[in-house]
Amino acid sequence: MPMIRLEWYLKDPCRMLSIPYYKYIRQPYPDHVNICHQQDAGDDVYPDTRRYFRLIHHLQDILDTGHDKVNLRLVDPLTELPLVAEIINACYQDIQVDLGQVTNWTKEAVYRDSLWWMAEDRQSHKPMGLGIAVYDEMAREGALEWIQVLPAYKQQGVGRLLVGRLLDMLSDMADFVTVSGEMDHPDSPERLYRRCGFTGDDVWLVRRLDKKGS
Repeated sequence: MPMIRLEWYLKDPCRMLSIPYYKYIRQPYPDHVNICHQQDAGDDVYPDTRRYFRLIHHLQDILDTGHDKVNLRLVDPLTELPLVAEIINACYQDIQVDLGQVTNWTKEAVYRDSLWWMAEDRQSHKPMGLGIAVYDEMAREGALEWIQVLPAYKQQGVGRLLVGRLLDMLSDMADFVTVSGEMDHPDSPERLYRRCGFTGDDVWLVRRLDKKGS
């Protein structure tokens, strides 16, 4: 497969690749899986297939980020990286990150400290959620990487606040913002992003290569 050029990607980012362009040029797809757009999937049968949506926002009609009970503030990268890891780990059963990984994120070229936000309770000041985005200067693309709401605070509008704040920050930098997530996840993350103004119908399949049948 020929290298996807940036100008091709920019014409239709979510159809061209399953990941942001900066990830594509940094690291190729792993050898042990087949990743393809649903429209190109064919009839092969794989024992383990996961579906991922990929959506785009053109940075228009961004949601208001005010809330009576929730305060949004920047993450302090000098003192709060352990807390970042703790929040992410509390939101997943199958994904765990450590302090070293989180620290490495802050060293990447796409890192911006203005794109790391904490949601906290206005009264108790306890963390409620976390939002992390990145910005690729070459593609002028923003990408939402982590939007996590702690279990005790779900269904209270925290996720929408975090997404809205990140979109607002990215509107001064990027031409567009992308996001992806697992379609069949019980939390239905796609619904959140569509409520925040993301659009598109691109679905990507991540399939193990030990296929059975054809």
